[in-house]
Amino acid sequence: MEILKPKEIKKKYNKPWTSPSLTFAVKSENKKKFVNKIVELLKIYTLSDKTAIAILEGLKIPNDLRQYSIDAKMKMMAVEEAEHLAEKLKIKLIAVTGDQGKIGALAALGLYNDLDEAVKVYY
Repeated sequence: MEILKPKEIKKKYNKPWTSPSLTFAVKSENKKKFVNKIVELLKIYTLSDKTAIAILEGLKIPNDLRQYSIDAKMKMMAVEEAEHLAEKLKIKLIAVTGDQGKIGALAALGLYNDLDEAVKVYY
């Protein structure tokens, strides 16, 4: 088990998160421009220094992603775990103002189409 100082925990792990999930249909040739515009707007309007986005192509949620989302609601997750799973599932993670936001950004995707599970509280 890794022993961390309190400041390191804040930098590397999730806290209870609230991350919105948005779905867009974008033509392939416009995808890069669209993503760049979203990042630009988030840099201007986010109130967090831990904002990130996760980009999933398609609407099907892989089982591993769904389980990650549920796990992120119940326990501490490391940024590295989010990055590893995103790489495995070919999901692009972009840190807008901070890497820690990658945890919630990825977790939001896994439950975007299951409102009952998304709002469920675990203790």
